[in-house]
Amino acid sequence: MKTKRKKKLNIISIIVIICILGIGSYFSMYIVAQLKKTTSNNVVGNNSKIKNIIQQQNNNEINGIDLGVLTKEQFNQASSLGEKYKDKNLIINGINFIQKTDQEFKNTYVSNIGIWTPYVKVINASAELAKNYTTINEDNMINKVKNDQINLNSIFCSAMVGGDELDFVKNDNLVIIITNNDGTQKILHPIHTSSEMANDVTTIFFPYSPVYQGNINAEFDISGLNNIKNITVKVIQPNNPEVEGVFDYNKINQL
Repeated sequence: MKTKRKKKLNIISIIVIICILGIGSYFSMYIVAQLKKTTSNNVVGNNSKIKNIIQQQNNNEINGIDLGVLTKEQFNQASSLGEKYKDKNLIINGINFIQKTDQEFKNTYVSNIGIWTPYVKVINASAELAKNYTTINEDNMINKVKNDQINLNSIFCSAMVGGDELDFVKNDNLVIIITNNDGTQKILHPIHTSSEMANDVTTIFFPYSPVYQGNINAEFDISGLNNIKNITVKVIQPNNPEVEGVFDYNKINQL
């Protein structure tokens, strides 16, 4: 009797273990399946986000050329102004250029400050096409941007400055402060700089200070800055107080 009971208990124990293992195996397979499903969903979700980013980037291109901080609408608007500006100066006082008075130049050693934005770069490119009687259309404009290697993610600044030594201009510098529409600011330093003496090396004040005059030029990367309100250009000279010029970005983009 005891032997039969032990065998019966052993059989029941084996059945219970099998059931437990079967249930455990089922739940294991279920969990693995859910994990695979979750992972698959995450991959699909991530791939979708990546596709959206790529699409957004491609949406700001024409024929594979990046429009930089400009929208397609801004690019086409600037392109349409070529005929208007083919015989006009794109350096406009009070818009993208600030001319100081002679007295201000004498006091501050800064004669003028100018700025060249991506929008103005496109107008200038379009004006060059118009001058050469080339049809202004999207394809020709994009080829012009490509062939001339026009950077639509940067702005160019220049200032005419004075000094009392022939090589003074090499020590001067430009920095800009971007003010966005939401009030936030960003300080930018040049990615490229150059300096040169002016064609008229001496100033109208010669032999008095400032004796000499020259230009300092700088290029700034504004990639991703699509909410600009104004740009402050600061002219920094070792022995003089800094001088600044403030430019309304929207005014420049409405030439």
